Amino acid sequence: MKTNLIISLVFIIFLNSKSLVYCGEQIPITLQSVGFQSTYETSFISIGTQQILAKSRGVTAIAFNPNDVKTLKILAEDTHHWVKEPETPSTNLLSWLKEIESFSPGWVVAMVSNDDSSLSMGGDLKTYLSKFGLGFDFRGSWLLALQTNGVNFKNLGSSFSLVAGSTVSKSLLVSNN
Repeated sequence: MKTNLIISLVFIIFLNSKSLVYCGEQIPITLQSVGFQSTYETSFISIGTQQILAKSRGVTAIAFNPNDVKTLKILAEDTHHWVKEPETPSTNLLSWLKEIESFSPGWVVAMVSNDDSSLSMGGDLKTYLSKFGLGFDFRGSWLLALQTNGVNFKNLGSSFSLVAGSTVSKSLLVSNN
């Protein structure tokens, strides 16, 4: 059945780097997570002037190198929907994070939840994300920004709310040198 399909989206988007590089050698990032999607708000990640909406329920993650922002990697996984193999979206996201964690120093990962991301989220992924200070509950919201040092991630910022339908947001600057 179509409702039992897991849809993984991995995109490589080529952006005009001039719209993302700023005079102060810093790139502004804004994250917003909405615990229950409404017609007025949705989760998003903005990098410079580029905004990426989280159009699917679950987790949307973006990875980029601040020194070369022409390539942006995006992963969207529905970690809410109960499927025959509920661990698959969580396993995909965890593998993706571990791959980027080993990239050259400086890579940034920005992640937001949309609607509900925890109902069918696998235990391994919850444990991994919890080490960055996140908490999870039905239709709660969370966001996370990480930067790799070539071995593991440094937490640039995180926020969460366990209240159903809540919204959390965070803005930060990432150095591109």
